[in-house]
Amino acid sequence: MICKYCSANIQDKISFKNLFIRNNIYFCKNCSEKLNIFTIKLDKYTLFYFSTYNNIKNDIYNIKYYKNVEYSKKFTYLFKLFKNKYNSFDLITIVPSNIIRESIRGFNQIEIICNICNISYEKIFYASYRPKQSQLLKQRTEHSFSILDNKIELVKNKKNILIIDDIFTSGNTLISLAKELEKVNPNVNISFLTLAKTI
Repeated sequence: MICKYCSANIQDKISFKNLFIRNNIYFCKNCSEKLNIFTIKLDKYTLFYFSTYNNIKNDIYNIKYYKNVEYSKKFTYLFKLFKNKYNSFDLITIVPSNIIRESIRGFNQIEIICNICNISYEKIFYASYRPKQSQLLKQRTEHSFSILDNKIELVKNKKNILIIDDIFTSGNTLISLAKELEKVNPNVNISFLTLAKTI
């Protein structure tokens, strides 16, 4: 048996006992110590994430900056576990890339990851240019986003929306998107899912 994340051989013998201990999550010892579906509350929102940033930053860098999109496959099983456990979302969307940065990079890494991991989503947001989150340091700002005109009616009819991003840092980006959703649907429940969270 191989690890669902890193593809290393799993040496542990699978038995009735450890199937239940490990909840049928087939990760090697190293990956099982750093990967899970973690949950924290952010005021009225819920954040789900798979790992701390330092644990998987090399994988994210390979996707985001080196265009090694095959690294996205590593997250397939984690997304599957998430969908099996949390299946009440009636709309899944992604954090948008601004046009300039997407033109430079050549793709939106969240789109690539979701496509490879078989996550269905709707693109409902538009982003104007914003500085990289890492360049904002501790400055708390709201980013400039809007909902696409042809998606407003879709948002109005939803009860539970999930927004997917790669890294959670300050939360400014995700909360700004949530506020845009609440402008057209004040009663909607909003959650976030990221691959990683900075400490």
